[in-house]
Amino acid sequence: MTLTIDLAAAWIAVVTGEPATALDQILRAAQNARQAGVHSYEGWLLHDAARMGFAPDVADWLAKLAKSTDVALAYARSRGAIALASKQSADLLDAAAIAADTALDLFAAELAASASRIEQRTGEDRGRQPQQPSPRDISHTAATRALPACAAVCSAA
Repeated sequence: MTLTIDLAAAWIAVVTGEPATALDQILRAAQNARQAGVHSYEGWLLHDAARMGFAPDVADWLAKLAKSTDVALAYARSRGAIALASKQSADLLDAAAIAADTALDLFAAELAASASRIEQRTGEDRGRQPQQPSPRDISHTAATRALPACAAVCSAA
């Protein structure tokens, strides 16, 4: 299988301004992964599609995949895609907390940053519940947890 190559090609298509090509490539790769029974790759591909901006296109698929397993990672990816599709800061913060709890630190930071941008644009943070962490708290926690891994890679190089 060339799933990682397909994923890289989809990211290149996004960066070069070809979103329709990117979506086609990544959905085809996810379907191939599903047919091969490689559901971890299927979830990974769909997760990246959501990160590319295609959350409305893949949220239902990720939700079905998450319901078919008890893997926390699948649930976190599903919640993230649903939140990205909703474009509501509270949904994004909830999904960011779930992603952070599942060690999806980069995704947690991305979700929190999306929530922050929405809050800046709309002033939505005025209704935040006291127990709900701020986007800055989630991003800081995710970045702090990622630092030891980054340091280990840098020192090994």
